[in-house]
Amino acid sequence: MLLNKALEEQELQLSGITEENNAARLGQIFGLDAFIVGSIMKVGKNITISGRAINTQTGEIIATGSVKFTNLERLDKHLEELAYQLSGFSIREYRKIKFEQEISKNRFGARIGVGYSLDIDNSLGSFLPLSAGPFYEGRYLDAGICSLSNLSEVTSISAIINFFPFFHFGFGVGWVWGNYSMREEEYRDVLGKEWYAYDYYALVFGIVYRVTQRLRISFHQGPAFTGVLHYQDKDNNEGSYKVKSVFFMTQGATMIGNVEYLFTENLSANFILHWNNAQADTEDFIRSQNIIFGLQIGYSFSF
Repeated sequence: MLLNKALEEQELQLSGITEENNAARLGQIFGLDAFIVGSIMKVGKNITISGRAINTQTGEIIATGSVKFTNLERLDKHLEELAYQLSGFSIREYRKIKFEQEISKNRFGARIGVGYSLDIDNSLGSFLPLSAGPFYEGRYLDAGICSLSNLSEVTSISAIINFFPFFHFGFGVGWVWGNYSMREEEYRDVLGKEWYAYDYYALVFGIVYRVTQRLRISFHQGPAFTGVLHYQDKDNNEGSYKVKSVFFMTQGATMIGNVEYLFTENLSANFILHWNNAQADTEDFIRSQNIIFGLQIGYSFSF
């Protein structure tokens, strides 16, 4: 009502308020420094919104911007981007601001999923129905626990904390427990077949890269600091050995990789790769390697 009254007093036609030659007059009516005019165009599924900021004193265009999208559910996000463009921010600057805003949120949540374990040396696979753990993510720190197990042959549990001195890059340290036993009914005490089992703890170090506010990638690896490897050769001679402490993965270290993607404010997916290696601390080369793949769905709340 107030707008219509002001237009009537100035004898401006309603259909002409978005014309650039009327923007200066209309802006002066309300005491504005600038006035925004724009247009919307739809071609197929593509929607384009363009805008111009006009100086009400001179009628000069002082800023322009446009956004293109297909999903109307994200209209408010695109209008926010357009508003930043019309305020003088470049698209790159806007994305940097949004990135800093998103990573500054404190997110608490939990993940649940499934996994698959593969004994590399013997091509033995096991389905892991239990994969879960809580997590926290913030501007300067994130932490999480991840367990993958079938409660019989394979268990791998990790707890990692990462620190972020930079916006995109962080550094972390963690603890890993690896436990594995080959199927005893098929391999143990069976002539002509080797059998392995290990139980060890490892300390891992790594880096995290926050690619965007929705995507992060991490990699950690390190040596076992205590543990036992049980081995039975093809002649049923069995021995137990201390697990060798080595740092490089090719020599028997533990490796953990994660790729997490945040689909919505609350829902995320996390792909996991655990490579557990147990090498006997002996002159004989005795090693058991177990690689675990996992997929978890996470739910979190943020503030």
